[in-house]
Amino acid sequence: MKKDPIPNTMLRQARLDRRLSLAKAAELAGVSIEAYSRWEYGTQVPRLSSLSLLCEGFGCTPEEVGFMHLVQQDDQAAGERPVSPVIQLTPEQVTLVASLLQGDNIIVFDATKRKTLEQIFAAAGIVLAAPLVVANPEPWERKPMDVNEETLLHLEELTRTCWELSNGTELHIAEGVLPQFLPRLVEIAPYQPRAAGFVAQCLQLKSILVAHKLNLSDKIALCEQSVDYAKQAKDHNVLVAALIQLAVAYQYAKQPTDALRSYQEALLYAQQISPLLQSRVYVEAAEAFALHNRRREAEFYLSMGYEVFPDQPEQDLAFVYADSGRFTLALYDGLMHLDNNQPEQAWKVFETFKKSPFARTTPERIRLEIVNHQGRAAILSKNLEQYVLCLDDGLSGAIALDSRKRYDEAVTIFQQDMPKDWRHELKIREIAEKYHLILPS
Repeated sequence: MKKDPIPNTMLRQARLDRRLSLAKAAELAGVSIEAYSRWEYGTQVPRLSSLSLLCEGFGCTPEEVGFMHLVQQDDQAAGERPVSPVIQLTPEQVTLVASLLQGDNIIVFDATKRKTLEQIFAAAGIVLAAPLVVANPEPWERKPMDVNEETLLHLEELTRTCWELSNGTELHIAEGVLPQFLPRLVEIAPYQPRAAGFVAQCLQLKSILVAHKLNLSDKIALCEQSVDYAKQAKDHNVLVAALIQLAVAYQYAKQPTDALRSYQEALLYAQQISPLLQSRVYVEAAEAFALHNRRREAEFYLSMGYEVFPDQPEQDLAFVYADSGRFTLALYDGLMHLDNNQPEQAWKVFETFKKSPFARTTPERIRLEIVNHQGRAAILSKNLEQYVLCLDDGLSGAIALDSRKRYDEAVTIFQQDMPKDWRHELKIREIAEKYHLILPS
């Protein structure tokens, strides 16, 4: 039986401590994003040359990123290695081999390139081990019903990588990667329940990405499709995650009744899902109940969300696609205080979280949502100085993230919630000029 991969938590934490995206970490190591992500996920280890570049870029030792055993193995094997044959390669062959070694499996999907690789390796007397065996049909060439475990693991890694990308500032990269493998997943889904679950996860992520472009009707459609695939997968975790995203889509579209109905459906599975998802559906349902003036239910579910939240959310079974963390508790706790006209308490919740060590791992798209709502709290508390800081942070962050959703969120608060007598304040006028905002009349 194939062992489950053991994630390299030291490597991941080292990257997060340095505030590096997956793309930047991969660039420092001189490999593709996919290859680097496999190191963190535990399905592959770097070559020593790549490890050297990684340590140089991170400013650390192999031990600090969980790869000391590779250096020790290399030292033990020194002097025992056979002399490798010297192979003369054309520039095209060099490029082909380099791409393969950096984790670019796409090149072996092409029959001509695969044949060239076979010739190169045959000349060198090299026999490749899985998953880079080029003599066998590639996973992408197999019929949907014949897809094996190796292919499913590969597709699972791609799905996870896209979620990782969305949690930094690389929304556009995740948006570009998804179409490269999602059609294949859709093709496999009718024959593989696990693949149907991956499709549901990818559609949830795609719905998040289109929402940041303000394509809200598309988000609803994608979430509805995600729910269908999740039911096909017969996975309660994936299904609840899909229902939550559908509820969020309805909220964005100003359909609170539909949102509450979706949360209520998700609550039916609350005892059958992972703690992290359980916590998320509780706290988000709490806010939905608050918006319907069902305060007792709202307070009950908010307390339940805190109660069941896992001590180590990154080890939760649904961590990859749950799109949740301690930031979820802070966001919806603060929103409930705003719904109850308690801006000072909302500000305190947001500010306490921002100063906590957990804030540094918050996805940028969620951090900006917290910042924007903290701006609302500052307005309701009549604190101009605090609002200006939130407004500037929210707008600049949305531009850097290329999120029309977060930008529109900040501008809407500026135009609809800001007190009229603040329009003449110098700091407000400076912000308006900086971002070309129209002052509300």
